[in-house]
Amino acid sequence: LFKYSEGMNFTVKVPVSTPLLYPLLISTEVKLGETMTLHCITSTGTPPITYTLYRNQSSLQSVSTMQAIPAVFKITIATMEHSGEYRCKAENQISSQRSD
Repeated sequence: LFKYSEGMNFTVKVPVSTPLLYPLLISTEVKLGETMTLHCITSTGTPPITYTLYRNQSSLQSVSTMQAIPAVFKITIATMEHSGEYRCKAENQISSQRSD
């Protein structure tokens, strides 16, 4: 006869992978006054995942998601200052990664 201890439950949390930032349209040229749509997604990571969009190192917007779907950022190009390098950061409870 075997006797067992009480069971223990473990929750495995997965770190976020390096996020991918991509435009809705193929072109990266936008006219003044237009709205640019950017998507950011990771291939792995335990939700909730918070995605933050940056332009030239400045934080612009954050979106949190409980599902493995892309974060959608809509940016209206109002001035020439909206030109620059855009990146996104993905983070969950255990890790944080930035797009290349």
